[in-house]
Amino acid sequence: MICYIKNKRKGIKSMESEKVYNGKFLDIFIDTHYKDDKILKWERCSRKNNTKAVMIVPYHISKEKYLMIQEFRIPIRDYEIGFPAGLIEENENIEDAINRELKEETGLNLVSIKEISPFTYSSSGMTDEAVAIAFVDVDGEVSDKFLEPSEDIIPMLVSKNEIEKLMKQPDLKWGSKAWLICKDI
Repeated sequence: MICYIKNKRKGIKSMESEKVYNGKFLDIFIDTHYKDDKILKWERCSRKNNTKAVMIVPYHISKEKYLMIQEFRIPIRDYEIGFPAGLIEENENIEDAINRELKEETGLNLVSIKEISPFTYSSSGMTDEAVAIAFVDVDGEVSDKFLEPSEDIIPMLVSKNEIEKLMKQPDLKWGSKAWLICKDI
């Protein structure tokens, strides 16, 4: 049995947050907290209005392949190998977000949702963004006609064997969650 023990030690005392940057999509904060009578400061960012997202691992049932994407990511100045993903919009449930993002980024049709993980934190030392991972079955034809103007996404249908070959290419940049999922495909 695994036990979760919360705050058995003295822990962090009174946290204060100061917004130091108010951006269009992100806010940046400096948090001040106290531990063992020491003042500690931490920088973090938070998305505007919403910190929850979904990543979709689509399996194309008629082609018997996985749908992955190459997406240009400005912070790394290159394409990243991953899966379709996006923010869950205000007043939208996770199932609707899965369907919307899948259609926008791939043109594919959602057939069924097999499993949705709990929300996990991608980089909790830097941001409060949480991502749920959805494993889904899809069908239809791949299309880029639903992409938002700011997106540069190349969808690709790949077999297990092709995924293994991609993982051996040292010059490719991978999303960490996609890499871990592909290790078990």
